[in-house]
Amino acid sequence: MRVLIVGDNAIVNAKAQATAIRCGFECRQTDMAPLDEAVERAGSARRDFTILHMSTDQQRALSVLREIRNMVPGPIAAVGPANDPKYILRVLRDGADEYIDEVEIEGELDAVFTQLKMRRTPDSQEGLIVGVLSASGGGGASTLAANLATALSQRHERAALCDLRLAAGDQTLFLNLNPSHTVADLCRNSARMDQNMFAQCLAVHSSGVRLLAAPKDHADARFVSPQVIRQVLAMARALFPFVVLDLDRSFAAEQLAALVQTDLLLLTFRLDMASLHNVRRVLNRLNEVGVREDRIRLIVSQYRQPKELPTGKAEQALGMKVFHCIPYDPASVNLSINQGMPLVIDRPRSKAARSFCALAELVRQFQGCAPAKSFVRSETGIATMVAQLL
Repeated sequence: MRVLIVGDNAIVNAKAQATAIRCGFECRQTDMAPLDEAVERAGSARRDFTILHMSTDQQRALSVLREIRNMVPGPIAAVGPANDPKYILRVLRDGADEYIDEVEIEGELDAVFTQLKMRRTPDSQEGLIVGVLSASGGGGASTLAANLATALSQRHERAALCDLRLAAGDQTLFLNLNPSHTVADLCRNSARMDQNMFAQCLAVHSSGVRLLAAPKDHADARFVSPQVIRQVLAMARALFPFVVLDLDRSFAAEQLAALVQTDLLLLTFRLDMASLHNVRRVLNRLNEVGVREDRIRLIVSQYRQPKELPTGKAEQALGMKVFHCIPYDPASVNLSINQGMPLVIDRPRSKAARSFCALAELVRQFQGCAPAKSFVRSETGIATMVAQLL
């Protein structure tokens, strides 16, 4: 279990970190942040428990508490002076689950951690966020996202699908839904957003998938902020065992906010030279923004087309193993899209549908999987590698 510590008092933070580690919790330096960075850090990764030091600026600390309350699904312990009962009551009303006397922080935190471990059960595990990103146009990312979410929902009765392709989202077409609300509506009402509002903005598909749709109008994309995306994904993680994100390649601020929260990123590409070139560019950019390679899995789409490049050569050029291949099955895929029905429901015995379901099973087991094996990237580059094939 992982702990986030927020506060401007270095001594209090150090005591909290030492207690967390002594009690068997994980708390790295990257899990500690000043108040000014609390919101960004709260949305950057999953944490099971948050410790917030209520600084001498009490109003500022309360504001941070209210903002991160809907972003972190686990308990929040506020730490501060114990001489003002009215202030303590307000802290608890604003979202803290515990209030700890900063003078007795080590002993009281020890007791809280013990209770937390006793209450922790396998069923209380937070959801897995799976991002789907195409290295280039026509990579099949949206089709994959829709079918993956549907296959996971069929197995687990529910899954969330967030369409974050803000300017070109089409998941409503893939699922034949006409939602009343979109992610833009949540952003317009972010000041009063809570889990109930979030749940009400999800369109329900017959498969059990809950869709958070992209903005209906291109102009509404301007309302979507990285802060709200972090908040939305934290809520989704708390409510669903699996959250699938349909991402775009813009690397805009809201896309980066989503990328850093993904536990698993499926990067789709075709086995042609242009697509391989784009994969390398995307991998380099992901590395720059801090998305670790061990969280990325390469997915070949439209596999076994005539004259495509060999998978092994693509792996050698990219320096990574291919995780899964989606076979080329245009008739089945096109028909399912035109009918507005995910392929895993419309034609479950088709080659592509069976492949989507197999990938869903791999995703379901992801937390127990070893990291994908990587090669040392070739210095010759993709263009040279492909030239050697011709």
